[in-house]
Amino acid sequence: MHHSSFASLVLASTVVAQVPSLALDGEYHVGQIGIEVLSASSPPGFVEFVTSTRGTLLIHPDFTWASTKNEHTVDASSSVSHQVTSDSGNYRVGIDSSLLLAAGSSTSGSDLTWLTVKPDASVLLGVSSDLGPESWIRIGIRASSGRQYSDLSGSYYFASVRYVYGDPSGVVTIARSGVATFDGVGSVSLTGTEREVDSLGTIVDRAVSFSGPYTITSTGGLDIGGMLEGGFSANGDLFFGIGNDAAATSVELMVGARIGPSYDFADLAGKWSRFDLALDNTVWFGPTAAMTFGLVEVDATSPTTGSFSGTVRRIESSLAGVTSVPLSPWSLWVDLGRLIAVPSRTLSPSGEARWDLPVPTNPIWLSNDVYTQVLIIDPGVSGGLAMTAGLQTVFCR
Repeated sequence: MHHSSFASLVLASTVVAQVPSLALDGEYHVGQIGIEVLSASSPPGFVEFVTSTRGTLLIHPDFTWASTKNEHTVDASSSVSHQVTSDSGNYRVGIDSSLLLAAGSSTSGSDLTWLTVKPDASVLLGVSSDLGPESWIRIGIRASSGRQYSDLSGSYYFASVRYVYGDPSGVVTIARSGVATFDGVGSVSLTGTEREVDSLGTIVDRAVSFSGPYTITSTGGLDIGGMLEGGFSANGDLFFGIGNDAAATSVELMVGARIGPSYDFADLAGKWSRFDLALDNTVWFGPTAAMTFGLVEVDATSPTTGSFSGTVRRIESSLAGVTSVPLSPWSLWVDLGRLIAVPSRTLSPSGEARWDLPVPTNPIWLSNDVYTQVLIIDPGVSGGLAMTAGLQTVFCR
């Protein structure tokens, strides 16, 4: 019999429609959780593992970044490692508030992180956009001085995901959601439900509750009950925590958003960046880890109803290998009066094709856009032709 189950954590942030003037100069509290599963490309002796990191990210206006973080890793044999690591590299800012971090000196190489930046640069959300066996999701909240306990008070909706080793057949996923209440002076309580999915696909639902202390730092750092360590925003509307037990055979990420007085769909209307980290446990073939990311636009039709549309990309990693899957049907965008055709290309062994687009020097290009779309001959899809989404290039001073 085939058993499968699915648990995921979804994060979203508003975005702007044009190239933003982002104040990307400062320090962020960052947290990340991920899983690397066995795949066809895994090296000999590879062992599946889950991992989390908690630390700081420094972003500089010269398009460089650096980070220092505590990295916690648990492999399939429940062996635990906990170490401090450092990274650095370059970044670039794209349209719709996208931020691409690259390890090393080039943003065209590997080890890429695709993030979105809230318009006021207070929050970073994202996933890995590298086609590799490791899947993860990341959140960053800007640090600033003068934080007080009263900044983090009231009730918050929270969601968390936890990956645990110790089950004989593999990883166990525990997803929680509910309400967290901070009293503004150092005590917090959580009530909600959790769903546990083991490596055989067995599902157990139960109620959860917790009460205990929380501590903050003057720059927005946060510790919840000595179990989760993270950060909170300057306006107190958002917090996150990463499991911080150096001996634990699990990793955990929790995110909470303040409960407001009232909401309707008009509050949600607009463009959003959406990120999803999911783990599907399957008996016969091992787990499938997946990241989904892209842009979604929400339209309000009434205070209580609405619709959404968008284009997202899904990267899956499993024993069969790593695949990138478009989840939305693409449209073909053509203006026959201004069509520029380029020579065809053959995919490289790694599945890539590249076209150069030199930055023009003629000022006539200012305030003009170039739209690019790639058509792929693919016998594996209906009609034998696949296509990418449209890419907008904006030339500006």
